[in-house]
Amino acid sequence: VSSMYTYINPIVAILLGWLLLGEELTIWTGIGMSITIFGVWLVNSAALRNYRQMKKLQKANRLNA
Repeated sequence: VSSMYTYINPIVAILLGWLLLGEELTIWTGIGMSITIFGVWLVNSAALRNYRQMKKLQKANRLNA
């Protein structure tokens, strides 16, 4: 969770700068934010998939024991 915050924090700062200070958002900023969000999603979905797989194996081991 803390690593996810590390990657999302700059995006929040950019959006707050745009909303509160009138900073300019460019297409490159949007592309960078999209890549970052996709990367965070990719890592978290893989971790969730591994967790579910581990739980399934643990359940199977308990049933076989």
